[in-house]
Amino acid sequence: MTPTPLQLALARGHRWLAMLESGEATSLKEIAAREEIDNSYVSRMVNLTTLAPDIVAAILDDTLPS
Repeated sequence: MTPTPLQLALARGHRWLAMLESGEATSLKEIAAREEIDNSYVSRMVNLTTLAPDIVAAILDDTLPS
């Protein structure tokens, strides 16, 4: 099964948050520079990590209502 764009965004957010928590990166700006993307995009993806568990489950199961 191919991941949906929302599933990919959620995975990116968790990966980037893990980079911050582990000390691999020191800031969202550093991650953005490494990935050669906009800082605000990184911030929005990391914010997805604060979604409620039931919403995350619906995203991962691809059962989120339209």
